[in-house]
Amino acid sequence: MATKVAFIAHGFADDYFTPWWRPVREKFTEWGYDIVEINFDGLARTVDSPRRYAELIEIRVEEMYPSLEEEYEGAEIVVVGHSMGGMVARYFIEKLGYEEQVDRLITFGSPHQGTKMATPLAIPYIGSKGARDLSPGSQFLETLNRDGLSEQVNYASVYTLNDPLIVPKRNARLPELNEGDVNVQVGRSVIEIGKDILFDGDHARELEGGGLDPDSKLENGFPFRREDLLTGHVTMFYNDSTWHGVAEFLDVEPGRSVRGSLARDVKDDVRWLGEGVVDRARGTIENLSKRL
Repeated sequence: MATKVAFIAHGFADDYFTPWWRPVREKFTEWGYDIVEINFDGLARTVDSPRRYAELIEIRVEEMYPSLEEEYEGAEIVVVGHSMGGMVARYFIEKLGYEEQVDRLITFGSPHQGTKMATPLAIPYIGSKGARDLSPGSQFLETLNRDGLSEQVNYASVYTLNDPLIVPKRNARLPELNEGDVNVQVGRSVIEIGKDILFDGDHARELEGGGLDPDSKLENGFPFRREDLLTGHVTMFYNDSTWHGVAEFLDVEPGRSVRGSLARDVKDDVRWLGEGVVDRARGTIENLSKRL
């Protein structure tokens, strides 16, 4: 019987064979979690309301309940959501009554207070219901945030100040924190990096009264780190700072780096993508054969 399990919900228009899910699976496996991936409508088709996807999860959980209870009774339950998947997870936990079953929720790049990037895609009749619900001021967000976060669940929101899909950036932060909840900022903002480029990195920090950071420069003297470039909506998954923050929240050791050489990372991502495409194709063929 497993002692720890992570239920994972992907985001808007995404699927699990996209390469950025490789480091997610690697880290949670390393930390000893069983992984249950929750599929929605597939790549480029998961654009419906997060409310509908939360209700879909509830249906699947009820269908799988006997086996889930047998396999995970008494286990630590962590729900992980990326982008819209984090909003789906919150609605599932807070509004559909699963607060007592879930111990922790971790969101990555989720627009807890909406994102203006969704607004152009939310045009009535021809737009996406998912984009509508993720737009600032939507009825979905008002309903979700009205009563605040559940006091029975510990939350962590992992976000960056360089995420192009969250506007304004602060909307990826959890609204009001309870004890045990955290917002985890990954990397520095473009402004902070710019200061180090325009000025000497250590001198800029001295001017700010922040002391010296011996790791502020790469060995070649550039005033930014590789991790500064890994602060996008999905590239944050390749940033070790992301996983150090998550490890602290989960009270586990960070473990191995998610990055190797660039060549190795590309090779691993291409293999992950290829295996995922083959797996999806096999499933499609099996479903078609059942119907014939």
